[in-house]
Amino acid sequence: MPTWIYHVNPRIAAWIIFFFIEFFSLFGLWLIRRVVMRPLQYHEGVHEAVSGTVQAIGVFYGITVGLIAAGVWTTNSNASDLVSKEATSIASLYRDLGGYPSPTREELRLQLRNYTVFIINDAWPAQKEGRGQTLVQGVRMMAMACQR
Repeated sequence: MPTWIYHVNPRIAAWIIFFFIEFFSLFGLWLIRRVVMRPLQYHEGVHEAVSGTVQAIGVFYGITVGLIAAGVWTTNSNASDLVSKEATSIASLYRDLGGYPSPTREELRLQLRNYTVFIINDAWPAQKEGRGQTLVQGVRMMAMACQR
């Protein structure tokens, strides 16, 4: 999937997609009327067959759009759940670190804060661009914190 569209203003992206679809639709219509319709000697009795075909395509299109919307909603809900779980885990860990002695507590909380800032400022934008799987710095940060 082209990821450049995510960096474009949504209104401009909508216009680009609209004109792209419209251009190919009108070009296809022109091509069909010039190349296919004339040799077939189109007449008015064809309307019933075309009407049934268009209705069937409309039904399949509606089902497809509904399934795509349900898939997007599910993906969005899953991502929201994962973010909530990670935020809850970080908050719980931060609170749990309150029981450690003073120099260790501040050092571990600082590392947890640095991890959280990394996730927000670096990991999430990288995932948005499609390169989130290549970042291992967050794993290294947590591994270093566990070794101490």
